[in-house]
Amino acid sequence: MNRITSTITYGNKLPYEQRDEWQRQANPWTAEIRYKRRRMTVPFWTGIMADSPDTWDVAYCLLSDAQCVHWGESFEDFCANLGYDSDSLKAYRTYQQVLKQTESLKRVLGDDFEDFIGLDEDQLKRMCR
Repeated sequence: MNRITSTITYGNKLPYEQRDEWQRQANPWTAEIRYKRRRMTVPFWTGIMADSPDTWDVAYCLLSDAQCVHWGESFEDFCANLGYDSDSLKAYRTYQQVLKQTESLKRVLGDDFEDFIGLDEDQLKRMCR
C-alpha cells in the first residue's frame, strides 16, 4: 500500500450561518487527501485548543466515520451506536453525509479501502505522510 498524503489549509467554505454551535467556536480547515493520484477535499474542524491537524488526524476521522456505515449499518443502528436521536433530522443529515463521504473515501483508496479500514491507530500513522 502507498501512503496517504494531504494538504491542509486554514479556513473552509461553509458559511458561518450554516455552522452548528460547535463549528462556530472551532477552527475550520480544508483538507485535501491524496492516494495513488486520486484525491478528495473535505471540511475539517478542530477544537479551539487543538494544534493544526495533520494527515493522520484527517485520515483517522474519515476512516472512523466510514466504519460506522461501511458494513451496511442502518440509520437506526448508526444513531444507537453514536448516541443520536433517530427521530432527529440533524442526525439523519449527519448519517447521509457520512455515507456520501465514505463513498468518496472508497473511490480515493480504491482496492486498498478494506486494508485501510482494518488498520489500528499506529499502523495508520505509519501509512500517513
